[in-house]
Amino acid sequence: MSRLLPIALVLAGLPLPAAAGAKQDIEEANRLLDAVQEENASALLSKALSRGDASPAQRAEMGILLAIARFNLRDVKGTRTAFRSALDADPTVRPPKSLPPKGWSIFEEVRVERDKDLAKAAEPPKVAPGSGPIKVGQPAPTPRMSGRKIAGIGVTAGGVAAAVAGAVALQNAAGLRNRAVAEPDAMTSAALFKSGASSNTAGGVLLGIGAAAAAAGATLFLWPEGGHPAAVSVGPAGVSMAATF
Repeated sequence: MSRLLPIALVLAGLPLPAAAGAKQDIEEANRLLDAVQEENASALLSKALSRGDASPAQRAEMGILLAIARFNLRDVKGTRTAFRSALDADPTVRPPKSLPPKGWSIFEEVRVERDKDLAKAAEPPKVAPGSGPIKVGQPAPTPRMSGRKIAGIGVTAGGVAAAVAGAVALQNAAGLRNRAVAEPDAMTSAALFKSGASSNTAGGVLLGIGAAAAAAGATLFLWPEGGHPAAVSVGPAGVSMAATF
């Protein structure tokens, strides 16, 4: 009895229910595709989609079928448009596994492009620095780092590197002294003591300069914007800095 209802409605001159009409269009489109009648299937599906009486799931299915028809007709642009229509109706829809790899590649390109478009549309509007008051929902302008702070970061990094090198040299010096004490040969022991002394001196200088430079860099970075360091000197004895306001 349910199968006779659409026929009875047509004979009575009444329109088919939306779900029944879309379902019949999908069944007929599948039949046409099986019969290698892509042009007829494409025309049928385009007309059915333009009516706008199908559910989202049915629109997604019809979009996939239309994309297959256009793909078989070697219409890449039409294939992409149909895939996009299907994804807009149902983002979870996927083509059948029987679709050739090239068709799947087109689908994946369209899916990625759609995701990017949606992500871009969701981004808040950008405000150029100094263009006006910040409104609710707009990001605040990113503060710019002054040249002095950038220089402070560089000086600090160099100081830390020098201090690390000095610490390594001091450690090596201690190792050389221990080897010299344990060395039975007098000449070798003397040479080890001499190398250890040189390494100890170099390590001490590097450590002192590195620590001083790191302190100077940190001072430059943390110095208030209203004050301007006039002179900075770094040496083993420490950091000397003068400022003007």
